[in-house]
Amino acid sequence: MTYPNGQHPVQQPPGYYQYPYPVYVKPMTNGVATAAMILSLCGLVSFGTLSVVGFIMGLVGLQKSKELGGIGRSEALTAIWVGVGVVFAGALLFYLIFYGALAASVANA
Repeated sequence: MTYPNGQHPVQQPPGYYQYPYPVYVKPMTNGVATAAMILSLCGLVSFGTLSVVGFIMGLVGLQKSKELGGIGRSEALTAIWVGVGVVFAGALLFYLIFYGALAASVANA
């Protein structure tokens, strides 16, 4: 049998099946939610300044988790709750120290 231009079609030997190559699929992550959780937890040692940033990023990460089908939702909620808790605890501590010192100065006067 004669082929055009003297070329033979490329064929596999009979009885062999070529398996498809495995495809690597990168898992989807929510980096904003993860960063928010880390910043909120770092706010525990930074007197709450990073917790405010973590809280805001947690809200953004929660919105993004809705777009991603729930990926990163737990990290975003952790960032929000830790951020609120640290800011509330810091405000309570400031209130107790400030008004405690004020009461002590009035009592000594």
